[in-house]
Amino acid sequence: MSYLVGIDLGSSGAKAGIFDADGTLRGSAQQEYRFEHPQPAWSEIDPRVVWEAACQCLRAARSRANIDADEIRGIGLAMIGETVMALDDKGDAIYPAIEAVDGRDGGYAPQIQEWQERVGAERIFEITSYPLSSLASANKVMWLRENRREVRQNLRHAATFQDYALRQLTGEFAIDYSMASRTMLFDVAAKKWSPELLAVAGIAPEQLSRPFPAHTVVGGLSAAAAEATGLHRGIPVVAGAHDQACAALGVGALSEGTAMDGSGSVEAVVVPSAHPISDPAMMRLGQGTQCGVTGEIYLALGFHLSSGSLIRWFRDQMAFREQAQADQTGQDVYDLITQAAASSPPGANGLMMLPHTLGSGTGAAPPLNPLSRGTLVGLSLAHTHADLARAFFEGVTLETRVILDSLESSGIAIRELRVTGGGAKSPFWLQLKADILRKRIVVPAVTEASLLGAAMLAGVGAGTYSSLPDAVAQAVRLSSVYEPDKARADLYDRLFQVYRRIYPTQLALFDALHRFVSETREQSF
Repeated sequence: MSYLVGIDLGSSGAKAGIFDADGTLRGSAQQEYRFEHPQPAWSEIDPRVVWEAACQCLRAARSRANIDADEIRGIGLAMIGETVMALDDKGDAIYPAIEAVDGRDGGYAPQIQEWQERVGAERIFEITSYPLSSLASANKVMWLRENRREVRQNLRHAATFQDYALRQLTGEFAIDYSMASRTMLFDVAAKKWSPELLAVAGIAPEQLSRPFPAHTVVGGLSAAAAEATGLHRGIPVVAGAHDQACAALGVGALSEGTAMDGSGSVEAVVVPSAHPISDPAMMRLGQGTQCGVTGEIYLALGFHLSSGSLIRWFRDQMAFREQAQADQTGQDVYDLITQAAASSPPGANGLMMLPHTLGSGTGAAPPLNPLSRGTLVGLSLAHTHADLARAFFEGVTLETRVILDSLESSGIAIRELRVTGGGAKSPFWLQLKADILRKRIVVPAVTEASLLGAAMLAGVGAGTYSSLPDAVAQAVRLSSVYEPDKARADLYDRLFQVYRRIYPTQLALFDALHRFVSETREQSF
């Protein structure tokens, strides 16, 4: 037998999965980690924490799969986008990795102003199909060079989680087209770094990795990495891809009309396209297209930042009753939370949640607003714990509908959504998605699609599959389907019209709260 390994490094933890060539998951493991928030809106992590979590997952996954290390034919990566770190000439981090949603300095306002003055948002979008926003890796590298002397003096390589992980695994730096697309420095049509944008960012080409197709073999597993992971030296390691691109591959979304809905910490809707989409309306709503796992596939992408992460916050801060019951009975705490949410009626008895706990997402103006915050609307003393739970699930899903409506308004056809991640494991949430989104919801047999997609890339690179379509034909299977219920969908249509009014009415309040926090931060009482 031969096996393929997928590694997923996300915003909430590391995962590893070992698959047969037919897509059967033989063993998996995950390890949570948390980004630190040393100041309001900051989000950082020591990359060594991430690497150690990845190594633990690889060891545990192989143990649970009960296979010999010499049976593994390839390793692929699925990586969170935009998160970036500064490395010295030894490849060591000289500052913590900065997460995509980090919103320091008012959401990188000085850097965004510089981009506007020197290039302009329209020109950036023309080159990169990436809307100018605080998320981009380029802003974070600029901030580090401008605000941290040790980085300015010692920066030799600006790396995403992908570059860093590949260096740890093989000793080589590399990045794939899809991850390079998330930096706001990559020409998506030419598939190379943009000299014009690098000049503005103050980044030399040699400080970035060379871009490749995602299934390219970067190198063999190094001796040090083999010792750390418990795997054999020399196993081929492919470049891998942005986690959303991997997930799209892992559900077989390689053609227009079939979208992937990634229900992880961040919720992303990914729709394949034959070409980059240049609709200015997409740019104004914070959405664009990126390269996919090959040079021929592009992906239209919309997302919001607080999906599974908000549900996890509810678990940790409000679900004490469910957690106690889970500890006593061995039940899954999330199953108990969804049971509570299901006992509240559609609309949560008039309680609504705007899930902007990490800022706004794409699809509504202004997009990617780092000052926007989570907001409960309609709370009364009559509301119950179950109403709160349902309002959280409904708010996250209503926000996903904002994304779908904006993508479809740009002419992007979406017939069905193939759901991945933690949200794909909850029948309650899946039916809620079908009803609110008015779409056919399809669940793949393997819901950890980013892991499977990463393993499929490894299989193409190692020769297990002849091509990506061959990998899909052999490894992707579908499990269940959820259709919209007309009565509930009609009800949610009405609720959605109310929901869309919350964000624009709160903008002035969010600005005022930000000023208050900024002005009082240094005071003590």
